Amino acid sequence: MVDLARFSQWVARIAVPFFGGFLGAIGVALVGYLLGIAGVSALFGVTARPITQQSLQNISWGGAMWGLVPAAFLILKKGNIYLISLFTMIVAVTYGMFVLFKLPLALTVGTVYTYLVNLTYAIILALTIKAAGFGK
Repeated sequence: MVDLARFSQWVARIAVPFFGGFLGAIGVALVGYLLGIAGVSALFGVTARPITQQSLQNISWGGAMWGLVPAAFLILKKGNIYLISLFTMIVAVTYGMFVLFKLPLALTVGTVYTYLVNLTYAIILALTIKAAGFGK
């Protein structure tokens, strides 16, 4: 017999980080856009990209998929969700910049700016998971 309470707990441990990743990605797009309007991104030598429907769709789905990494940690064991979210963000941004976009492996001012803007993702993801009662 299937234990519905345990099954629903597993589903929640997958759905909450997925949704948190989605929200985090939307937050990163919004913060990046607002910093571009304010001219902060130009100070770091980064070109601010306008938000289009296609880019927002790609970013949000990518963020949601990366949200499954903390879900795996939550299923296996409760852990420090802030560290798990930070680790997820670092891996996702590093993969995106150096593998997908084939940027040179260098710590430039633009790279640091990209990591700082993407901290929004880690914070929103961690707070979403924390608000749901998972993680420390």
